[in-house]
Amino acid sequence: MSPLDDSPIDDDAALRTEYAAALIARGVSREDAQALAARTQYLPQAARAAKPSPRADALLLSDTPPKALSVRDAKLLEAGVAIAQDPPDWNELIFHHSILCQTGLPRRKVKEREFQRRVGSAWLHVQAGILSIAGVPVPQPIPYGATPRLALACIATLALRSSSPAIEIGRTPADFMRLIGLADTQGGRYKTLRCQLNAMAACRLQMGFADHTFNSMAVKQYEAWLPRSAGELNKWPNVLVLTDDFYKELRAHGVPLDRRALHALTGSALCIDIYTWLAYRLHLIKGPPVTVPWAALRLQFGQEYCGVRAEDDFRTSFLLALPKVLAEYPQAKVTRYPGGLELHASPPPVQPRVFAVSPPRRPRCERSGA
Repeated sequence: MSPLDDSPIDDDAALRTEYAAALIARGVSREDAQALAARTQYLPQAARAAKPSPRADALLLSDTPPKALSVRDAKLLEAGVAIAQDPPDWNELIFHHSILCQTGLPRRKVKEREFQRRVGSAWLHVQAGILSIAGVPVPQPIPYGATPRLALACIATLALRSSSPAIEIGRTPADFMRLIGLADTQGGRYKTLRCQLNAMAACRLQMGFADHTFNSMAVKQYEAWLPRSAGELNKWPNVLVLTDDFYKELRAHGVPLDRRALHALTGSALCIDIYTWLAYRLHLIKGPPVTVPWAALRLQFGQEYCGVRAEDDFRTSFLLALPKVLAEYPQAKVTRYPGGLELHASPPPVQPRVFAVSPPRRPRCERSGA
């Protein structure tokens, strides 16, 4: 099946056998592969490419060691299996603003000083800002890519958990990178994090939905993170203060997500955007399935694609990203039809019973030692 094939997606035992066999071939244990295949609503295209075959049954029964996985694929599959088997606990919650779940920052570098994305009645407008560095106003770019998405969600979560707009973001850059799911051993990521965190702290966010408009900075107080000079310690801003307006927005419109899924999808801003959109959208469907044509999907997710092959390039990228997302959101029921996607009512990735922002408090007798 080619990435642009619009044939319907079937849901039957034979295809699940193919999916389990594909997982085993890529390094997943037989037990985990069968468990993930049983729980995943959308089967990745690699597992549907062939008709049911004897090879699938052979792989399920074989003791032959599977092929080695790439680090990224291993991370995706390991997280997908864990998510399918165990619901998130309080420590695995992460929050994102509902409008950012639908719109999202730019995924690529923006030359202009402003960026806007609109999806139905929801819209996002970002203006690049200025930071004071050594007493000099220094223009910052518009934040883009996966890093500011992860950072913003992490900061929102820390603020909601502490019930305060003033939050500690780690004693060192390595601490914060671990909080947002990035490995501190990956060279260029320190520079990327510094540039994107500075840009995010400086920018102005305007968000709207229907008749509601938010117009403010997200960050109220921030010491610019500067490159380390010879003989100096790293100038890391370990405390960040959100504006009261943005903090109130998060408390009113924060969407709970599974941190394990976001961390598994760190390598792709498109994957993160698809995941947060489905997490926000699917559980709101109460009646029949909702169809989303390719034209609407491109308006929402394909703004960065240009040129004569823009439509084909977007569809290819989207269809390669979607199976990765749905491996991390196994409750999601998404099918394809000749003109786009069909969304079915699905449970959210985080059930209401673990929505609580603060951890449960111990009884007084336990706190007093009685």
